[in-house]
Amino acid sequence: MRGFILCSAICLFSFVSISANAANVEETIKTSVAGGALCKSYADELGYDSKKFADVNVLTTQLAEKLGYTKDFYQYQAEINGIKSVLNQEMKKKYGSIDKAYKDWCFRFYDSLQKSIMANR
Repeated sequence: MRGFILCSAICLFSFVSISANAANVEETIKTSVAGGALCKSYADELGYDSKKFADVNVLTTQLAEKLGYTKDFYQYQAEINGIKSVLNQEMKKKYGSIDKAYKDWCFRFYDSLQKSIMANR
């Protein structure tokens, strides 16, 4: 599994490295970290397996570190928590329940990350 995560991180890092707009890349990475954390917390709260979202968090956090976004870790963590809070509010508003948000948004979020990683291998 570590090999997959490392390869995925390298592939995702390569993809991000060629991006023309660093600000959008940074926000995308931070939103991915927050989304993975939110889905992991939903899975934990609902009693589902949260391993795949934990793996997403490892991958995206490693990428954030490589890109230097975590230099001021407390500020970085505060930003992630803020994004996670906004996502959580939006999910509850849109879906009405954590279970519905998890089964729809979190699954689509995970699938889109996987497709993005596979497309950039």
